[in-house]
Amino acid sequence: MHPVTRNNLKIEISNRLFVDAETCYYIFSVPTSDIDLENYRYFWDIEIYELTNVIIQINNGTALETANDPISVGFSTGYRFQYTAESNNVYIAFTGDVPSTSSNDPAFGFTIKLRSFDIRPVVVVFPDDEPVDDTTDPTDETNPDAVEDPEESETPVNIIPDDEEQTNNTDVQQVTEQIEYITVPATPKEDKPRKKQLGLTALTVAITLGIVVYIIAEVCDKCKKK
Repeated sequence: MHPVTRNNLKIEISNRLFVDAETCYYIFSVPTSDIDLENYRYFWDIEIYELTNVIIQINNGTALETANDPISVGFSTGYRFQYTAESNNVYIAFTGDVPSTSSNDPAFGFTIKLRSFDIRPVVVVFPDDEPVDDTTDPTDETNPDAVEDPEESETPVNIIPDDEEQTNNTDVQQVTEQIEYITVPATPKEDKPRKKQLGLTALTVAITLGIVVYIIAEVCDKCKKK
């Protein structure tokens, strides 16, 4: 199995030609020269996808006779298994077991795949910083990164946009107009001579009429007494 493409390689095996009570077995191993034990760990992934009138046993070790912990595949054990691959062999034995009530021939099918896992630590590489030239004069005019001395600069630098500057410089001047009020006393109006004369005339006429009425009343009174 190729060490580079091993994670993409899956072996599929199926058999429907052997008869009842016969046994066939398979041995799976990987040479140490084909694997990188320093940087990777390796495992066998086994999956049983078909099982008809067959007894399957899986175990692992250095030899079939000395293999330990055999597993009989069934509903209680499941149908997917994984074993370490370094310096280890995996043995799978299939034995036909057709019951008297069945007429189906023994058949099985499974896949096996060698998986590798990278155990190297993750290394994060940061890009090197660009070197800084300390010999460059920061005030050199030929240097594009030169910094101008603010004390030697004759032209003031306007850092405020024109629109904002016009807005900020527009002062609102409030003009207070003081009004002085002068109170002038009212001058009494002089009566016109015509109106004054008419008043005196009316008063005189009223007095005269009063006297006349009084005299007439006295005369009438005396005549009644006689």
